[in-house]
Amino acid sequence: MTNASHTRALQILKRRCGEWSEVWLRDGRHVRVLNIAWGHDLGDPVAHVTTNISPSLAGADLPVDFFQTDEVVRIIDPEIGAVWFDTDGDGRR
Repeated sequence: MTNASHTRALQILKRRCGEWSEVWLRDGRHVRVLNIAWGHDLGDPVAHVTTNISPSLAGADLPVDFFQTDEVVRIIDPEIGAVWFDTDGDGRR
């Protein structure tokens, strides 16, 4: 994924905080995301993302997942089926 693509994936996830997203990763995993915390290691342009840690959802037992933005291949709104991000060979959609 290009630098612009992983930056775009992070922007989408930040914008959707508080809304459910389904994130598909390069290794075949897909994770359900409500909110994220993110950061960059020194000198690394790729952000690392931790999901579903704050704020918590009352009564929900949300799994916490960890991935890097260059692993993201698709972001879907599971409620309406909208595809917000999808790599199509060059990492853009």
